[in-house]
Amino acid sequence: MTYVAFIAPTSSGGTITTSFTNGNSTQNFSQSGSLDKFDSSLGTLVSATIRLTLHYQMTGTATLFGGSPPYDILLMEQCSMNATSSLSALNSIFLTTNPEIDDYVLTPIVSIDFGNSPYAFATVSSTVFVDISLNSILASLTGSGTFTVSASSISGLVLGGGDGFVSVSGTEIGGFDASITYTYT
Repeated sequence: MTYVAFIAPTSSGGTITTSFTNGNSTQNFSQSGSLDKFDSSLGTLVSATIRLTLHYQMTGTATLFGGSPPYDILLMEQCSMNATSSLSALNSIFLTTNPEIDDYVLTPIVSIDFGNSPYAFATVSSTVFVDISLNSILASLTGSGTFTVSASSISGLVLGGGDGFVSVSGTEIGGFDASITYTYT
């Protein structure tokens, strides 16, 4: 777990962030981590925001098997992630707000013919996040201990172009990180 504290010396209170980071694993992943509750000995919790982050990458190979090339093609990976929590108040927010992260990455368009088939695309990647205010559940976030935040993803690799004469294979990996920032007086 990573802790970062920012405290303004001219006022009482400050900001503290706790987070976890998961490495990439094969899509479709299911990952989780623990976040600390706010320690009330620091002061009075006045706001909290959770950040859910999806990071992923894709690489692929296209193979021409017929037709009348050249064909312009591209690969697209679409990835969606949703979250749950062991903290019931936070899980209720997740169910209500449905913080699903949807994203996609595209390769550049290339022209494939029998001279460059199979064609290996360069790796493309993306990192996206969503911030959710937790001000409605501050009492549930205060105390000792930790709570778990989990996420699962579903993804798909799509070939654009090729007129049905190109096959594609790919490798997709991704992961999930979360942080919570507490502001207190």
